[in-house]
Amino acid sequence: MRNGSNLLKARFLGPQSLKRAILSGLLCGGLLSPAFVSGVVHGDSESVDSGIQEVPELDLEDLKKLTPEMKERLSDAVSPSLSSYFIRATQVLSRRPVLELIHLTVAFDFALMASTIDPENSDAWRLLLEISNISDPDDPEVRDAIRRSLTEITRLDPSDKVMLLRRLLTLVELNQTAEEKVAAFEKLLTPRSIEILGNKITARLAYSLAQLQSRIGDSEGFTKHLAQAIELDPYYPAATAAAAGLSFAISDDPYSEAELLVAALIANPLDVGFASRLGVLALDVGAYSSAARMLSIAQSSARAAGSDPLDLALQNAIALWGANRSQEAQRILDLQQRNLDSEAQRLAFAADDSLTADDLAKIKGSTPPSMALLRAAILSEGDDEMAYRFYVNETLTDLILMLDEELELDVDLGPEDQAQVVSTLLEAAAFAAWQGEDSAVIELLVSEAQSRLELSDTTRMRFEIWQDIVDGRYSVALESLAELSDDDHLTVLARSIAYERTGQMQDAARTWLQLVRSAPGSIIGIWSKHKLEALLGKDVGSSSGASKIQQLVKSIPLTVDRMLLDRDRAYSFRIEPLKTSVAPFAPINYSLKIVNNSSIPLSIGPLNPIHSSVALLPTVTSFGSRTGPPRRDVIQIDRKLSIDPRESLEVIVNLGNYPATAPSFRSSFHSATYELRGVTNFLSDGTAVIPGRFGEKATSVMLRVDGVSNDPPWRRDALASALAMNSIESVYDLCLLLQMAAEIPDQNEALVPIRDQVFKLFEFRYPDMPPKLRAWFAATSPEISATDEYAKIESLFILDDNPLVIQAMLVKLVWGFSSEISAKSYLDWASNQPNTAVSMLAKQLQIISAIDMQSQGESLLGDELGDD
Repeated sequence: MRNGSNLLKARFLGPQSLKRAILSGLLCGGLLSPAFVSGVVHGDSESVDSGIQEVPELDLEDLKKLTPEMKERLSDAVSPSLSSYFIRATQVLSRRPVLELIHLTVAFDFALMASTIDPENSDAWRLLLEISNISDPDDPEVRDAIRRSLTEITRLDPSDKVMLLRRLLTLVELNQTAEEKVAAFEKLLTPRSIEILGNKITARLAYSLAQLQSRIGDSEGFTKHLAQAIELDPYYPAATAAAAGLSFAISDDPYSEAELLVAALIANPLDVGFASRLGVLALDVGAYSSAARMLSIAQSSARAAGSDPLDLALQNAIALWGANRSQEAQRILDLQQRNLDSEAQRLAFAADDSLTADDLAKIKGSTPPSMALLRAAILSEGDDEMAYRFYVNETLTDLILMLDEELELDVDLGPEDQAQVVSTLLEAAAFAAWQGEDSAVIELLVSEAQSRLELSDTTRMRFEIWQDIVDGRYSVALESLAELSDDDHLTVLARSIAYERTGQMQDAARTWLQLVRSAPGSIIGIWSKHKLEALLGKDVGSSSGASKIQQLVKSIPLTVDRMLLDRDRAYSFRIEPLKTSVAPFAPINYSLKIVNNSSIPLSIGPLNPIHSSVALLPTVTSFGSRTGPPRRDVIQIDRKLSIDPRESLEVIVNLGNYPATAPSFRSSFHSATYELRGVTNFLSDGTAVIPGRFGEKATSVMLRVDGVSNDPPWRRDALASALAMNSIESVYDLCLLLQMAAEIPDQNEALVPIRDQVFKLFEFRYPDMPPKLRAWFAATSPEISATDEYAKIESLFILDDNPLVIQAMLVKLVWGFSSEISAKSYLDWASNQPNTAVSMLAKQLQIISAIDMQSQGESLLGDELGDD
């Protein structure tokens, strides 16, 4: 370490070689470039003026002591910056890759300290709440911190409705019994409270009450308050989703269920399960256009998320066919077939990588019978009879080949797998029967199914009837059909075909109408509808239920479709610095703004359209061209419960609260530039948007933290300001002068006088400074110096026994630029201090330092072993 008193050497600082260790550590770490340090040591740095300047003698007797009023004013002025210093320390701890209990404990203490230092700093209270949320909920100190944080945040930011809601829920939780909690909720849900709190907050209170009533078995109260929540805020995703789920479980009224699904979809368009369920429901009742709209949205959303489920695609194709959009339906089937082919080719190549492109192109995926049946039904209505028969023959050939492969690869299957194979075989038999193929093919498929699972007599009889129809024995088939009930659509279909082929068209029409009414959303039902319309020469029309659901789906704003099909337009995201340049020690504030471009409110929350946090990726360039390593920080933006149409959410973020800005905070004499990128609804690495979700990226313009020019006028003005010590600017000037002075070596005779004056002034002012100011100077003071004279200044910090100063020094030494030896010495001393909070913190930091050193050692050993 630097030369100093024998007391410092013996008690804290270690041998002279420690100075070389610190300097070496800085050079190796790249925090100060070798050229910079060389320039400082030899007196030829650009920051050191080589011209000789006359420096008047400093008369300390003329300086006035700080008055109590001035001490209080300076303490208040420096509090935000000192609080930010401890916020950064908290962020370092709480964002570790491996978070252990001791890290969480120290992070809680630091966050508590930051809020204590500056009670007007909402960022400090938000951080304390964040740390408290992941701390021991049974700890009275943690519970108290949560209550205080919520109170202070709502005081400092009355517009933050999320915190107000959280505070109200916390107050309700203070009640001991369920009955008392219910009573507390009901007081918050009176008409007067709703008027004061607003619909969005009270909707969430009503939903919380409904959840409580569900847990205690009050189903009537649950239903009542769930309905109230939706009535208060129809765009509240949690409530509308709960209602839709409840309806799905207990409702037998398609229209009522559809109403709730529409509400849930509008409230959260990202939950495409609602669109899918609504589309299936519309298809089931024969509302084909509505079904096609919803299922197309669901399929598009699935594709955006990286998947395209076959069953969803088939339902969409069926709906499009039902809506007389056959070409679109076939395009979907073509795409699905290409996907099946691609997967088959991928598996083939994985098994044999010698296959050529031509070999792979010949490999086709197996077409599921349900998919083949749909395409065949669509083709059967076209004018190209040859294409239809060719497809049927080709498909049946593939089915027989698939059957042969099954027999060759047959292994002992479990009951569920056997049932699935049997189901596929019977579907294939049904396809063959309907398409009028040879009865031997039907017999082959049914017999194989029978060998795997015992079929009922009724099932066997139904396929025998189809064989009679295929072989032209229509009267025999009709006699057999008379013995069967009409609960099977395939049986009714067989009757209709037998009627049609025997010329009994009225009976055939009546049977087709029966299928249209009983199974409007099935392939059989839609085919029957088209047959009936061709016979009658007019549209059959929709049922009253289908018409009602059709109208209901039409009420969904088209913006929902546009948002899901073009997610980038749902909202816009901007990041802008409040100023393009700031002075040393000033907050580095950015505005994060999300604008809702849609015509429906967008809720904010973990599972809502806009996630409650944003990933920030700052790029910091300081000390000339030195760029710091990339970082990622996650910040909460949920200041609103939702963003109304065309409205915006703006959050001001002080980047100075995050570790990336530590170099400019600690070395404010030098300039730095910042570029900030952000991602909403982000993946775990923070660099990209989650597939299938709304998401935006934004990049800010460059922001510069200005250094100062070390020229004679600046030194003169800064020294005059520091001598006055009557404002925060005086404090900043003295700090900058101290940083400058620490860089002036003894060899630079021209500037040694001003260096000595700065040291002399600081030594004079330091004992008179209030604790917060002393702690701030300890935090911002240089840790590398070109002169041994600086040891006197450093001793002021090291020998200061004020708890706040010690805590600032502990943070500086453990996470600053110091050597491990100096940190260990100070930690040993601080751990024996009479102040319990200080000694406990020092001991905890000793443990953390030991853990870090062990981890670094294991990492180095692993690297060496890897090299070997």
